[in-house]
Amino acid sequence: MRGVAHKASPLTMAARRRLAACRRWCLLLLAMGCGASKADHAHHPEADTLPAEAQRFDPTTQCSYTEDELLACHKAGYTVQGKLERRDSFSEVYEGFHDTTGRVVALRCVPCVQYDKSKIMNDLRELLVLRHPTMPLIWDVWDTEDSVFYAQDVAGAEILEVVSQWEEFTEKDSAILVQQILEGINYLHVHGIVHQDLRPRNIRCDGKKVFITETGMQTIKDGRLSYRYLVKTKIPPIHVPPEVAKDVLVDRSQDSKSFTSKGDIWSVGVILYTLLCGNPPMWSENSVVLLQRISKAEYDLTNNLWSKISSKSKTFLQQMLTEDPEKRPSAVDCISHNWIQCRDDLPTVPLHISLTLTDFIAQQKGRRVREARMR
Repeated sequence: MRGVAHKASPLTMAARRRLAACRRWCLLLLAMGCGASKADHAHHPEADTLPAEAQRFDPTTQCSYTEDELLACHKAGYTVQGKLERRDSFSEVYEGFHDTTGRVVALRCVPCVQYDKSKIMNDLRELLVLRHPTMPLIWDVWDTEDSVFYAQDVAGAEILEVVSQWEEFTEKDSAILVQQILEGINYLHVHGIVHQDLRPRNIRCDGKKVFITETGMQTIKDGRLSYRYLVKTKIPPIHVPPEVAKDVLVDRSQDSKSFTSKGDIWSVGVILYTLLCGNPPMWSENSVVLLQRISKAEYDLTNNLWSKISSKSKTFLQQMLTEDPEKRPSAVDCISHNWIQCRDDLPTVPLHISLTLTDFIAQQKGRRVREARMR
């Protein structure tokens, strides 16, 4: 009826939260200059601070970046969109974009409270010059008093998740993926870099295109891997080679100096094993027990999961998972192996690992959620 005022219905709690979020987001945009140029910001001191309400706010995921971290990205010419791309022991990686070009990137903030900032900056600057199809390009590196930031190409999803969604996955497909990993690792080795953290979650795929992430971040290039790192991350170290497992089991307070380029080959072998049967070669929720099994290279290629895998794949895998690093092939040796060079001759029969792989992925995700709640 015209002329009659209708009483507004009370807002629900969810609506109130959305309204408050929109208000905070508007304040954040105003404080960041609403897309103004860097020259404009030079004339507006208020653009150098964010309102208290905007701290730790993101409209889609409650981005955990602090006020100073958001501002540091803004000053470098990047906007954090808020979609969480991945989380690891160092930091959370969010999607963002370059304010001028619109390029979509992965933005990372590495807090340097427990790490050597100058070392991280130097390593990242060295990585800036790397150019390889498997290496997500690093576009920019910048720092603040307490943190190091960098912007990098978005690199797809984790390899195991991608493969688990394929309708058919074959030994030939595994060779296509592993060849790319080996070529990327060989490129790093030629440049004197040992990756040292080739866990499946650090190998990402866009279709059948492979990307190697976390290069130079978790470890140090002189071949040292700290057991304290393994304990800190609470991640069962399925990728660690036997020579390192033996070192850290002898003295957990010291660093292992045994992680060489041959250790990366073992780690790629672990990934191949998982791709072929859906489970890692050795497993335990207890890191010490797992390290003990790895130190003895206790894996099995005779159970039912391997009954349909070709002898060619098993032979190649056994060479990569050789306990003695001196007898383990190099990346060049692996690339020139018949298993890679004659991959078109490999079986194209579906491996039917989707369910097994999905169970393993779910187990890993559940553990990550529990660890995140404990932080």
